[in-house]
Amino acid sequence: MTGIKFGLIFTVCLVVQQQGVLTYFMRQNCGRSYPRPSPRIVNGQTAVLGMAPFMAYLYINSSFHCGGSIITERYILTAGHCVEKDLKVRLGEYNTRTNPDCDGTACFPSIEIYGIQKSILHAGYNDITLANDIALLKLNRRIIFNVNTQPVCLVRSPTYLPPIHEFHAFGWGRTENRTIARVLQTTKLYLYSNSFCNSRLNDSLNQNQFCAATRNSDTCQGDSGGPLVTHLPIGEMSFYVQLGLVSFGDSHCRGVGVYTYVPNYTNWIWKVIQSN
Repeated sequence: MTGIKFGLIFTVCLVVQQQGVLTYFMRQNCGRSYPRPSPRIVNGQTAVLGMAPFMAYLYINSSFHCGGSIITERYILTAGHCVEKDLKVRLGEYNTRTNPDCDGTACFPSIEIYGIQKSILHAGYNDITLANDIALLKLNRRIIFNVNTQPVCLVRSPTYLPPIHEFHAFGWGRTENRTIARVLQTTKLYLYSNSFCNSRLNDSLNQNQFCAATRNSDTCQGDSGGPLVTHLPIGEMSFYVQLGLVSFGDSHCRGVGVYTYVPNYTNWIWKVIQSN
């Protein structure tokens, strides 16, 4: 009898928790990572295997092109300026020289390659100013989620977010050696005022963009389209939530960058997915 009561309590708690997650996010099962124990990212560090299962590796022919993030079983979120003909997507990628990726004797599932059925640019995208620099890629088949292929969380509304000043960026872009990274890199960035970016980049950011920077590291060429995420605790769990995507920055990758503010586009993302 005690076992039945415990099972009932556990089930009720799980349902309540899932409903709470759905209140905040576009989908229930998102934002999880399974790292092994133990954008260009300049002066960053190698990410832990399994740390960012939401990452998408976009390439043309055999050359790395941009980053992106998994948001549903069929859709990748990336930057508008990353959309090109002949794009393909690798999911479950970490070390581009090994397949599968292993840590000692433990190996993750092999990568999966997807074609693009349809690319959807935001109607307001401007390829000169990079306003509304956001796009969705509909894959040619459904993703089968596993430990190294998982969707990131997207909030239903910016009003659900507490004040956030710290982010993590991930990517395979150019490093401090000016070469494309072979292993997924990560760095920590901090929120700065838009006026700071305006002065450093001689630009004028709008309400759908934000400025992030740090002293010794940055996103760089190749990290475009990749996600800026934060850990958002809900109850006893913590979720990776995407707040930004890499848009543009200093041409020398000197610590300041401009990012598309993803929560302002949640309604657009939802409408695109529902209508396609």
